[in-house]
Amino acid sequence: MLNFLKIDPRATTVRHRHRVMMTGAVRHHADKVAAVRGVTLRTEYLAAELTPYPLPTKDASVLRTIGDARAYMQALPKTRALRAHWQHASRLLLEEVRPTVLTAQVQVALFMDGKLDDGAFRHLSSARRWRRHAPAS
Repeated sequence: MLNFLKIDPRATTVRHRHRVMMTGAVRHHADKVAAVRGVTLRTEYLAAELTPYPLPTKDASVLRTIGDARAYMQALPKTRALRAHWQHASRLLLEEVRPTVLTAQVQVALFMDGKLDDGAFRHLSSARRWRRHAPAS
């Protein structure tokens, strides 16, 4: 199970062994991140809208579909992609979970990285809620 933590027989000190172990662990996680890039997902799934609302980011983009979220995750720098919240979002994407579940995790990941545009997010979510409950005229 922990085959990625093999200790190098040449490692003579505890510090060197730890460095070798951590290098293997990072390589193992990088392989998981690369899996998102090489997997083919159903077109219908990628076209599904993020629900209950789109997610605005601070780089002036809005993630509206699962395909948008996937493209955003693929473009993440390696340091951000290796964080636990993005790893979890990648696993959910590969499992093709319901759009609401994926939306919630991507929202958490964006928030944790400080990349969720809070002002635009409040505006989008309240505007949608208002439209849903507005009286028909």
